[in-house]
Amino acid sequence: MSLSWKITLGVLVLDLVILVPLQFFNRRAYRLGDRARKDMTRLFEHNIRYFKGLKSIKAASAENEILIYFDSSSQTHSRTYEALERNHAKASLIYQMLSALFLVGLVYLALTSFSDQKTEIVVLIIIFARLAPRANAVQSYVNGLTAIIPEYLAAQTLQKKAEYASYDKIKNHESVNIERELTLSNVSFQYGNSDSERVLSDISLTLPVKSSTVIVGPSGAGKTTLVDIISGLLQPTTGIISIDGQALTENVRRSLSHSIHYIPDTDFLFDDTIRRNVTFGHSNVSESDIWDALRRANADNFVPALENGLDTRIGDSGTRLSHGQRQRLSLARGLIGNPQILILDEPTSALSEKDTKLVVENLKVLSRNLSLIIVTHDQSSFQWADQMITITDGHSVKSR
Repeated sequence: MSLSWKITLGVLVLDLVILVPLQFFNRRAYRLGDRARKDMTRLFEHNIRYFKGLKSIKAASAENEILIYFDSSSQTHSRTYEALERNHAKASLIYQMLSALFLVGLVYLALTSFSDQKTEIVVLIIIFARLAPRANAVQSYVNGLTAIIPEYLAAQTLQKKAEYASYDKIKNHESVNIERELTLSNVSFQYGNSDSERVLSDISLTLPVKSSTVIVGPSGAGKTTLVDIISGLLQPTTGIISIDGQALTENVRRSLSHSIHYIPDTDFLFDDTIRRNVTFGHSNVSESDIWDALRRANADNFVPALENGLDTRIGDSGTRLSHGQRQRLSLARGLIGNPQILILDEPTSALSEKDTKLVVENLKVLSRNLSLIIVTHDQSSFQWADQMITITDGHSVKSR
């Protein structure tokens, strides 16, 4: 600008010739980066799913089908990354071609419009000729960074959600004590904006303290979604959840998570000791607390018989234990925090008749001291419950 403001302004105008077409390649880099992120997410999801089902895959001799899927997935990833590299190379090529035209335009402009500033022209041409390769490197970095912005935004969103839901954020909240009942009033839930995506409609029910409630219904009726709402994993689209007549505020809802424990139908056990699995999520747990939880879950009879007792490693997903033993360990984990409400999703699924009887008897005893919510298809085993709710097509009917 100090050498020649007129020539510099002319250069800035010529810059637009370069910047405008390069935006197309940057936007394309963003779209391809987002596609690569989604492809990688799906690949990880399938990895987890197939590793969990490895025994079933081998039993069905379906290894080749899985290999074909992963080969196809790898080719999809390769095509996406090849498209990213081609886009990057094209952007660099276009930039260099436009830079050459830019310098030609600069010389032409200088010689035709600013011929009285020959010294300044020569100096400016040298300056811009030296800057052009560095600007090319900057553009290359911009194009590369644009491709990973979707991953960064997704990670940032996940981090915010994790921080919002982290235990450290809510551990200082006062615990919620349910004195009489937890009530759902006209609760509905849908995953999208369309009514066709509605899972629950106008659910109203009351869950008294120290009582047992069984939720039954066909597959896909909305039973699991309902207990996810009760446990706080999902928020209802419409409707009110209240404790002892008071609607839940956000702080109370988050604190309520300390009073509710949810045991899903699939055991979440990892390759560690029984002690670590039972106390997972809890700190400052004494030995007597662990044995008390095992006793209440009727797991204190097989743990002492193991080689190292509480310090016995149970294998990945508890593979060294029977299904019934894994169920009882999951139940012990749920009891160790002394929750007011215990939710069990299909607690007797895949159990033998003997193990089913043991689990049912345990639950009968537990229902005297806490509120039990049991989701099951095995209606006959839970006729003793205080109330039975039938969910059909997202609507609830109190059977008794």
